[in-house]
Amino acid sequence: ALWDPVGKRTVQEVDLPKAPKDVRLTALEHTPDLLLVSRSDGSVLSQPLPLLEYVDHQRVVVGDADAAASEEAAAGVGPVQPTLLLEVSAAEGASSRPNMTPLAHCYSPTLRKLAVVNSDSKLLVFGADKAVLLQNPLPLAACVYLRFDPRSGKNLAVALRGSGVALWNGETSGNLNMWTGMTREGGLFKRASSAKQKEFDPTTACWSMAGQLAVGMQDGSFAVWDSVSSQVSTSGRSGKHSSPVTAGDWRTSLFAPALALASTSTIKVSRGFEAAEWGSTALKLKLPKRSAGGSMKSLPGRAKADVEGLHFSALKFSGGGRHLAVLAAPTSAPRLTQVILYEIQAESEALVASREYVGDGVGGAPFEVCWSGELLVIFSRTDSGGSIRTIRSMPGAVEPSWPPDPRDAPGRMTCGGLSPRGLVAAAFACGERGAVLLFGLPALEPLGKISTPGVPSDLQLHAPTEASRHTLSVAFDGGGVQVWEV
Repeated sequence: ALWDPVGKRTVQEVDLPKAPKDVRLTALEHTPDLLLVSRSDGSVLSQPLPLLEYVDHQRVVVGDADAAASEEAAAGVGPVQPTLLLEVSAAEGASSRPNMTPLAHCYSPTLRKLAVVNSDSKLLVFGADKAVLLQNPLPLAACVYLRFDPRSGKNLAVALRGSGVALWNGETSGNLNMWTGMTREGGLFKRASSAKQKEFDPTTACWSMAGQLAVGMQDGSFAVWDSVSSQVSTSGRSGKHSSPVTAGDWRTSLFAPALALASTSTIKVSRGFEAAEWGSTALKLKLPKRSAGGSMKSLPGRAKADVEGLHFSALKFSGGGRHLAVLAAPTSAPRLTQVILYEIQAESEALVASREYVGDGVGGAPFEVCWSGELLVIFSRTDSGGSIRTIRSMPGAVEPSWPPDPRDAPGRMTCGGLSPRGLVAAAFACGERGAVLLFGLPALEPLGKISTPGVPSDLQLHAPTEASRHTLSVAFDGGGVQVWEV
């Protein structure tokens, strides 16, 4: 059934072929003219969609009562009462020492397990009762990525500079497998026919919702490991960058995930995944001329050239995959960061700059961007404060920000995050301690506060599963990690 959320009615029904006995429907997704449905036997049905009237929901105005109800239901958030689920101290393994590799952490709500890579380059995994489930020394290298996959929450990836990627299955609690190139240790990987024998020097990595791990390399190449099929594929000639890959993101899709990877002044966006090679196009993206003050403005067409070159530290697809937000700075002035919003056009053949946000001395410089559907959340910080700003992919609607005066922040903002269900978290340094403030979208309504024993250095938010609330994990400058249910 196709349902109109504005008119609150079913506008069309699509008949699906009868599934064999014991075969169930597992997921669905749509393109402008097709409905894609996956089944538990591994097959995917493709059904034509009827022609429907297009409604731009970004320009729809509904009553206050309906808006409040729909926003709260969509976000799944209200005033929060945080509950501490797990706490691991520096002495218990979550150590972080000055002038050494900072503490990295991630949490799996599915398994209720916490993983950390401490300053001694040791990987530890803790259970809900704080029992140590895995303790494994790693090569002495910088950890550039540590995450459980969002598809199942069971596969852990640890990307290490110059040393490859460590993979661990949290469900079986087996041995750690090191991916050091197309050679494999532990029999975990199947090599694609086009793959070459080479060593990996990861610079960035990212999981897709379909369980694919993309790893960008120092030499501009990349590789993808499929956690379902164990297939490993490498970048072809069209997908390789001429400089180190610095950031990446997947378009959220179970059937046709697109991958965007960035290097100096270049972003390549794939049009799909075919065997071992990505059909990509190189897009030379130039920074628009900087305007005075912290402002958001629309851009007329393409951005103007900046001969210095750009460093991309982050890029994120919008929920619908139509826009790409990038965090960029001139290579000669890495502190002058700004956010540029691009619209993806012509089947990923072109990116057109539509809006930009430039920080200033009051609101601060942007350091993190996150999407909630087509609403972009920007986190900025100053030496003593910080701010949160929301912008829409299409200008015209109200775009709330917090606080009214950035100098009213409780301290210097250290990190921020957003859950897929619309819960915003921002962490602050308050002397030797810290605080995490929680907000609801789209109005950035304050929902709660968590006082922390140390200065937060990193945080992660996870949307509720069927039997839980949001979970928030926070790591601290001096070591230690807390996991909260909010």
